Amino acid sequence: MAWAPGYAGVWHLNETGTVSREDSSQYANHAATQLYDGSEAVQGLMSGADHFGRGATTNALRVDSTVSINATDTLTVSAWIRPEQWDNDNVIVRREDAYRLYNRFDDVSESYMTFKLRGDVNKEIGWHNSNMPTGQWYYVAGTYDRYAAGNNLLVYVNGVVVAQ
Repeated sequence: MAWAPGYAGVWHLNETGTVSREDSSQYANHAATQLYDGSEAVQGLMSGADHFGRGATTNALRVDSTVSINATDTLTVSAWIRPEQWDNDNVIVRREDAYRLYNRFDDVSESYMTFKLRGDVNKEIGWHNSNMPTGQWYYVAGTYDRYAAGNNLLVYVNGVVVAQ
């Protein structure tokens, strides 16, 4: 499937086994599987999906750093998720030195869907996700626009701004 030029990566996760997950954007930023045993492919909401475990040594997808995914002025990261359990530091999407969309707990074990930017921006925003029961599908996104007035860091759940 072709995507507009602004998309730096789109992974439908229709592949099975331990092969890489193909990027359908114009940039071909294919994702290598890490710690996959071949049982990760599951039925998604609209087509394919991968099941990701929890913990520090869990399976993951890795995309090499390329110019097309090195956003500095505007950025949107998003994913369809179906959490089985809310744990601390459930990473959904991240670029270690730049951004992270994840679930985190605060000091009193309250769970928050969080979008964090690092580097010269160094901002973080979160939303208490008590209204997100496990076992259901959610479309989550974090956006950043350096040129937007006011709140330029946003978190969306199912298309609705929940934190700004």
